[in-house]
Amino acid sequence: AKAEAAARKKEEAEAAKKAKVEAAEAARQAKAEAAAQKKEELEAAKRVKAEALAKKKQELAKKSNAKSTLQQKKSGTISLGASSESSSPGLFSFGKGEKKPPAGVPVISRWKKNPDGSITGMISGSKAFKEGEKVTTSKLAPGQTVAAGSLVVTASGSKYFLK
Repeated sequence: AKAEAAARKKEEAEAAKKAKVEAAEAARQAKAEAAAQKKEELEAAKRVKAEALAKKKQELAKKSNAKSTLQQKKSGTISLGASSESSSPGLFSFGKGEKKPPAGVPVISRWKKNPDGSITGMISGSKAFKEGEKVTTSKLAPGQTVAAGSLVVTASGSKYFLK
């Protein structure tokens, strides 16, 4: 009977030890799962933050492009809209005996000098305006001859050939 009691006691001790090991393993596994879940949550938060940052960068780039476009569009000349007269043939052609404009200089034809010292007319050869668009330049720099066939420079530095 003593031997049976000792064997039972030994089995109970082994069962208790086994239960303790299993409990420790379960706790370790739960801790690992919690850590993995926390890691996933952190990575998800990082992705959300990165997406927000990318979106913000995109918006800033859009604003920067818009600002750049506005800055490029600034010139000493303003558009007065397209004219129905601009479709007439030969509007920007040069006949015999006429001076030709320097390369790359926009031409203003059918122009008039305004009282404020600016020029209004139809433009061609400009990167900033449509062919045949009616424009008004900024005030011309002082001391210039304003006549057909002359090159004029505005106070802001823009150059135009008057046809």
